[in-house]
Amino acid sequence: MIDLAADVSAIFDDVLAVDASYTPVGGQAVAVRVIPSQGDGEMEFNGGALRVPANMFQMPVASAVSLAEGDTLLIDAVTYVVMGAPKRDARRLIWTFEARVSS
Repeated sequence: MIDLAADVSAIFDDVLAVDASYTPVGGQAVAVRVIPSQGDGEMEFNGGALRVPANMFQMPVASAVSLAEGDTLLIDAVTYVVMGAPKRDARRLIWTFEARVSS
């Protein structure tokens, strides 16, 4: 039998993931592992959509069951704020979300 939760854990224990501190709005900080990447985000403008560079992250759902817009990640002294609605994969094991650097 395949243990998907264990497989997800192994992915985030890999060298692609980095240590981070996740803080939900109004909550306590928790140590997590995330996989950062630079991707394309979409920004609506004048009735259309523009592709813009975006900070994308993946994180196990088990690390943050209720990830939401406004939550923060602290990575190497840089704070990122979750933007928009995070999305879970089809098996509900991994969050994918965009975040902006906090100013």
